[in-house]
Amino acid sequence: MYRQSKWTFFTVVMRSLRVLAVFKLFASFFGAPGIALLSHFQNLIALFTQIPDQGTNLAIIREFNTLPIGKQGRFFFTALVINLGVFMLITVLVIINTGAFTRHFDTTTWPDYWLPALLFILLFILLHALCLAVLYANKLYRLLFFLTVIHLFVLLGVLYTGIHSNNLGLAMLAFALGHGLSGIAVIAVMISKKIIPLTGWTYDKGMMHSIAYFMVMAIGGVLLGTFVDFFVRDFALGWFGVEETGYWQAQVRLSDSYRAVFLGTIGVVFYSGISSLLNSRNSLRPYLRHHLYITMILAFSGLLLVWLLRDYILVILYSDALLPAGQFIHYQLLADFFALPSFLLVYLLAARRKTWLYLKVHFFSALSYILLIIILTGWFKSGIAGLPLANALRYCLFLIILILSNRKYLFGHG
Repeated sequence: MYRQSKWTFFTVVMRSLRVLAVFKLFASFFGAPGIALLSHFQNLIALFTQIPDQGTNLAIIREFNTLPIGKQGRFFFTALVINLGVFMLITVLVIINTGAFTRHFDTTTWPDYWLPALLFILLFILLHALCLAVLYANKLYRLLFFLTVIHLFVLLGVLYTGIHSNNLGLAMLAFALGHGLSGIAVIAVMISKKIIPLTGWTYDKGMMHSIAYFMVMAIGGVLLGTFVDFFVRDFALGWFGVEETGYWQAQVRLSDSYRAVFLGTIGVVFYSGISSLLNSRNSLRPYLRHHLYITMILAFSGLLLVWLLRDYILVILYSDALLPAGQFIHYQLLADFFALPSFLLVYLLAARRKTWLYLKVHFFSALSYILLIIILTGWFKSGIAGLPLANALRYCLFLIILILSNRKYLFGHG
């Protein structure tokens, strides 16, 4: 178990370093506007990838290894068909409403073929993610770490070439291409090691039903999370401009890096723990309280350290041009203080298979976020600082709702 946790931790850290290295390059060459548009571009990619990641791929991780070897090929192929179906539906949505999804990218120069090229690359990114889910299912964490290292070097090599074109559009397309090419390399390794099932590729309706639970929550997560984030950033780009939005996104991406480490280590251990204790509430209650208590202490001390060293961190991770982002980073850190324990309670809902409650609390979170943005930026004229402040208030309310929703498991009554 220790060895598995060690390699999982190394993998998460390597992925966080990959994210920070990408943003360091964009900040150094393109400044705050580059950070803003890259964040928006990543969110566009996430519209295609998040449903498979949180739906079919999660089903692979949790159920693939419990199946007889003869049925694993069918499960893998069924998941692949579902992912391709989701991809085609979102592609149609984006093509029909191209202006709504790509209008802010018109501020930079793109090759004429950029959208078809991106869609083609996304096919390999989606297949790559599905194959990685098989690695997680088989608990091949050491191999996962080395494939993550390969991913890092391929991505940075392709990206470095794209950035030196001094064309932001080409640089962002190179970012996607780097992920696609590294995906091809990883898939080749997995095929050579016979990790991916290459036989029994038939679609199975029964297996589709077993994936449906994960798909419902994934679709809810995209509609109430990724889509909301995309259009909030779209609003910010149009209302405040690329430079101000870049300052805001610099702190958001910093937050994403340590959130990833938290969810990839403490989150993984926590989910495994509560899943095994669900039938013993007397054992589960102290386990929940202990982990929430530890999370709050770690969050407070870690986020306080980030705030004290904010100027140094922004210069090291980005550049001097991003120092103005430090003026309202305290709102983002406050949001994270409420968000980190919230994520653990969301895991509890998922483990309890409370699908509709899961969707309701996320709907409340998305709605409160939008209303708070309207109030703070429209009524109180708070400027770009209103966005991280709205996020902080949203996560405070989110944590309260989750505590109330899980009060039986936390306090033994309700």
